[in-house]
Amino acid sequence: MLILKLLSKFNSYSGKICLQMVFVFSLSFILTFGQSIKQSEAFSDKNTAQRINKNGKSNADYLQKVNIKESLLFNLNCINWKLTIRYQPVNIFEEIDTDWKYVINALDDDLLEKGFLLDEGISQNWDNTIWQNSNKRSYNYDGNNNQTEYLYQNWYGSDWVNNMQGLFTYEVNNDPVELLEQIWEYTSWVNNVMALYKYNENNDLIERQHRIWNDTSWMNYDKYNMNYNVYNFITNEIYQTWYDSVWTNYWKNVYTYDGNNNQTEILRQNWDGLVWVTLGRTAYTYDNNNNTIELLAQTMDDSGWVNVAKITYTYDNHNNLTESLHQDWGNSTWVNKSKNSFTYDLFNNILDSQDQDWNGSAWVNVSRISYTYNGNNCKSEILIQRWDDSVWVNFWKEMLTYIPTTTIDDKLIGLKPETFALYNNYPNPFNPTTKIRYAISQTAFTSLKIYSILGEEVAVLINETRTPGVYEVNFDSANLTSGTYFYKLDSGKFSQTKKMIVLK
Repeated sequence: MLILKLLSKFNSYSGKICLQMVFVFSLSFILTFGQSIKQSEAFSDKNTAQRINKNGKSNADYLQKVNIKESLLFNLNCINWKLTIRYQPVNIFEEIDTDWKYVINALDDDLLEKGFLLDEGISQNWDNTIWQNSNKRSYNYDGNNNQTEYLYQNWYGSDWVNNMQGLFTYEVNNDPVELLEQIWEYTSWVNNVMALYKYNENNDLIERQHRIWNDTSWMNYDKYNMNYNVYNFITNEIYQTWYDSVWTNYWKNVYTYDGNNNQTEILRQNWDGLVWVTLGRTAYTYDNNNNTIELLAQTMDDSGWVNVAKITYTYDNHNNLTESLHQDWGNSTWVNKSKNSFTYDLFNNILDSQDQDWNGSAWVNVSRISYTYNGNNCKSEILIQRWDDSVWVNFWKEMLTYIPTTTIDDKLIGLKPETFALYNNYPNPFNPTTKIRYAISQTAFTSLKIYSILGEEVAVLINETRTPGVYEVNFDSANLTSGTYFYKLDSGKFSQTKKMIVLK
């Protein structure tokens, strides 16, 4: 994963605080992309390139979850698609100058893939003649397919050596409430960073707090606070740091949506000590299929909005992203900077992604990523190659293995639960069927209905009195189009809504 790569970047720093800052940075990614299968389900993709370029599901539900790396504009120069990962407090309109050119961003691997859970990923580097082991990541899950542990190891000589581990704690709705990250120091695990999560009654994440271990106790570090609209889409996010024993505002993002609940704008503001000051915005344009076709970044100066950069997206007839073109604003016109091209197989799995830079007169190859799939249609190998004047040269690869997901224990069905609950549907995204489980603690009239993103009722699964017990129902989306839908459980005074994605 990215954390292992970040460690290689920061291994020249000796201070523990520096490493802790890297881990806090990493925890933000873990929350968004891998903290639990609940989050991962939202990213199980039609293809990897669409997700990494945040177009696999370009509606608001998808975009709000990838906000942390939304700014692919501002070039981290990672080898795969020259993807920029934005992390505040770096100025979002400042192009980051790093030497990470050949760092692989392993976030392109979902923990949940085609109904299988990622068990292990082994990465290797090419040393001009053979492949050499580099890093390994391993995962454990509970009976609800939530990730309970991840373990990162480095290859030293002839054996895998521990590097870092993460331990998750969940609440009754399978939402993670704590992530404890520890680093390996010679013979034992040592506390490093902790992430704490809070949710509202709709299971929307409303607070994410990071703490750092100072050898004897936990110290507050930073915090994210989120608000949502009636459709459970994020409307604003405030980032605060712990300073002089109080939480201090740092930056704020304000989110706007269109009638289809596609995210149309992120307004970015910084706190100057008294008021919020607008810095810039990112605007999104969509086609009739709700695919993002343009991302436009602008800054604010005394004269108004000023163009900075934009990305234009092109799709095939299956809504697969085939090209993303990155251009910078050059005073009065758009100037080419880089582009990414993607190819797919008959199952709409990405086969190849190629990154090119503009040299002023022509496109020049930079890097290429190729994907291999196993018999279950899960990614089994990711190969990165660099362009060396006239040929593609091996650079890095990762081999992935999976385990089947845990099915719901039939013995749970019918047992009397202590509370009402609506669980995450599985699989999600799905095509065409998914399972929805719910718990009733008291006899009550119960309804379970499916709604479109516009609030239209599209299916009624349950509409009758139910006695206490744990139930499971199958939902078939054969008559629905691809998109985001909601399933709502009403039982007595209990009411809860969750989101699911139909992906055809």
